[in-house]
Amino acid sequence: MKNRNEKALKIVAIALAAMTYAGAVMYGDIQFLQVMDKAFPNDGVVRALAIAGAVMTAVSALTLPLALHWWFSPGLQFLWGITFWVLDILALGLNAILAYQIAVRKVDSMLVTWQMISPATPLLAVVGWGLAFLLDPSHKERHAIAEMQADQIDTYAEQMRQAAKSEEVYAEILVAAKLQAREFAHSLHGQRVANVGTSNANNGTPESTSSKRGTTAKINATPELVPVKSNRNGHGDTAPLA
Repeated sequence: MKNRNEKALKIVAIALAAMTYAGAVMYGDIQFLQVMDKAFPNDGVVRALAIAGAVMTAVSALTLPLALHWWFSPGLQFLWGITFWVLDILALGLNAILAYQIAVRKVDSMLVTWQMISPATPLLAVVGWGLAFLLDPSHKERHAIAEMQADQIDTYAEQMRQAAKSEEVYAEILVAAKLQAREFAHSLHGQRVANVGTSNANNGTPESTSSKRGTTAKINATPELVPVKSNRNGHGDTAPLA
């Protein structure tokens, strides 16, 4: 019974703390909205974008505690989450003070510089959440896997280069080149020339393939002599026919 009561009180306390935190964040952001409303009173598009940017500051402040509890991992990501959260709350506080001083028309000299910087407050969310994603362990895991795959590809390519220099591969390339030369000669002369040989299964040396395909017709390289007729011209000399 006691444990149930303690659990119920814990739930109520967490709910009240969350509502209090959210109300404080909304208060600071509403003050910043007043500044944006006075800065762009007549420009509808720019005013709407400025108000949307001001709301993003509050959204970051509301999301960061949840991210710190459920998402950010110990280490750099968690430390950056704490830093980002503090900077976001500080920006909300300065914007609330600036809004009040603008309302009473008395801006302190210390806030004059912040008055020029405050419109860029929503960009804090861009930097903060961008670094949070970059520091996520899953991002590092993907990088490690990509580097390992690249190393494996380099190793495989080096082994392929070494294998291409071996005597076995050289013999296979030589046989294939001779076969290609034979086919090329056949395409030029329109006749099938003698086989140059195929790879020997034992030592890789070329051997005749006439036993497999039968005797192949050889090309007679000796040209046939053709007699040339002649006749006599008017002077009694012989002259070749044109």
